[in-house]
Amino acid sequence: MTFVSPHCARSAPNFDPMNKVLVLGAGGQIGTELVAALRSERGPENVWAADLRADALIQPAVALDATDAAAVRDLVVREGIREVYQLVAMLSATGEKMPDKAWALNMDTLFIVLDMAKEGLLDRVFWPSSIAAFGPTTPRVDTPQYTVMDPPPSTASVSSPANSGASTTAKSLAWTCARCATRA
Repeated sequence: MTFVSPHCARSAPNFDPMNKVLVLGAGGQIGTELVAALRSERGPENVWAADLRADALIQPAVALDATDAAAVRDLVVREGIREVYQLVAMLSATGEKMPDKAWALNMDTLFIVLDMAKEGLLDRVFWPSSIAAFGPTTPRVDTPQYTVMDPPPSTASVSSPANSGASTTAKSLAWTCARCATRA
């Protein structure tokens, strides 16, 4: 089991570019482009899209509540999924109004996935951070993998690194994740 972020995906010891992939939160801004990028690299049959509503997603897709650990686990085991992109999160503006719910959604879903990886069900886990967490001086296009928080986060919505808020440019993240995840 290896936990990797997209910048070091090529060094993952169990990396197989044809591993089945699950994108949780696939109907969001980042997920829609990430699914398309991953499918173009790995083939549609190897990339599962999951969101609360699957009717707008291109198949294979499933309606899935990512806070339901048993349902997520069942899909991972049943389909032989070895890699998860955890994009489920509450957008920053909504999270500022409901910080407890944002924290629960963002972190509970992340821990469901991390627990499965810890148990050996997954080889690789990816989860993005909102660019809002890094402050206004961080570039919004081609954001570097390593950057400095300036100023430090001051609101509930940016204090969770698992928050994949709308400030992150979907195209850039989708390209970065797909490019790095498919390198051998």
